[in-house]
Amino acid sequence: MATGLARAALRAHRPAFVGTAVAALFAATVVSASTMMLGTTSTDRSDVSAAARRQITENGVGDMAVVLLIGSVYMSIFVVVSTMGTAVAQQHRELAMVRSIGARPRQIRRAVAAQALAASLPAALVGFVLGGV
Repeated sequence: MATGLARAALRAHRPAFVGTAVAALFAATVVSASTMMLGTTSTDRSDVSAAARRQITENGVGDMAVVLLIGSVYMSIFVVVSTMGTAVAQQHRELAMVRSIGARPRQIRRAVAAQALAASLPAALVGFVLGGV
């Protein structure tokens, strides 16, 4: 029942879940790009000259990359959760109706979790690929 409910909700409220998917795509792209930047600012790489290593260390580029990564992870979590919360809030009547005809709270939670995975997981995977490029 949970997957059928999730499928029906995804079809009925498509724009809300597209928003969640876009937020997850953007978040994953930013986090992946920040991680790649952090990896390229590493001073223990052999393809970086000594002068460039010294310049990177003096300018604090690695520290800035860490701050950007932490900030982007935090903001990504916040944005994806808030867009998913909005998407679920838009279907409160449907969820109340399903609950009134006998669905257990566990089934509702499972359906919402399935919706979140269906909207976010593919977008996050694409985002990580885009951020790595």
